[in-house]
Amino acid sequence: MVQPFDYFDAARFFPSLAPEDRVRAYACFGGVPAYLRHWLPGRGLRENVEQTLLAPGHFLFREGEELLRTEFHQEALYASILRAVATGEERPSDIARAVGRHSANEILDHLRRLQDLQFLRREVPVTELGQARTQRVLYRLADPYLRFWFRYVSPYQSFLQLGKAAELWAREIQPTLDEFVARTTWEEVCLQHLWRRLAADRLPARFAQLGRWWDGGDEIDLVGLWRGRATLVGECKWTATPVGEEVFVALQQKVGKLPIQEPPLWVLASRAGYHPVLRHRAALGGLLLLEPVDLF
Repeated sequence: MVQPFDYFDAARFFPSLAPEDRVRAYACFGGVPAYLRHWLPGRGLRENVEQTLLAPGHFLFREGEELLRTEFHQEALYASILRAVATGEERPSDIARAVGRHSANEILDHLRRLQDLQFLRREVPVTELGQARTQRVLYRLADPYLRFWFRYVSPYQSFLQLGKAAELWAREIQPTLDEFVARTTWEEVCLQHLWRRLAADRLPARFAQLGRWWDGGDEIDLVGLWRGRATLVGECKWTATPVGEEVFVALQQKVGKLPIQEPPLWVLASRAGYHPVLRHRAALGGLLLLEPVDLF
């Protein structure tokens, strides 16, 4: 089976887009080659979304429903679980309640099958990878295309059947797409990029594991571990305004709960750049600042 492309290889299908829109396009189409081949060269993101994902009769309009029907035609519970995760339920107990079950134990086998089929991705704090038991488990949709389909196509299928793709883009997708990218995709793209940098020896830090970390109150987007100690710590912001020093200070305050290898490589990833004080701080070393243009 052909594995999905990461953000970088997926973007080869839309090289004419600006870096920001390449990230947005990956959030809409994902990395499955069978989906990317429907990209319309020479047209922008809006045109591509409207003429494929939002176009009744198009393969990409139907594909989400076909996947559910083909894989789970006798098991409506699987589709219900995917819809629950797509609408923001991440913890097993919350997913169970959303689909009308009393406890997470009633759906654990279903979650495992969805994970095996690569519909869902099971996440634990990076410091707990490999542990036999952990209570801090979250589930997310694994495929960007399905995340987009559940968010913007499935709820509006009847509306779109009326030929209202342009109106849906203007009323619903354009105003919320960057929030969607921030919540579902930017962190994932940054993680993929750091693995690429490590492979190319373009990163001063070394790590064997890389992922999110969280506890009851704090969350860190990127934590790289080597022999159980954090060698890289990062934050990802997909905002319309430049990232300021307060984001870096807040990140530094959160790492007290981690086993740190001093000094770690600090990483900030921003859609809209940085305030000058952070650029000056990065010039001194030990702080890597990333923007969409750097990822390509």
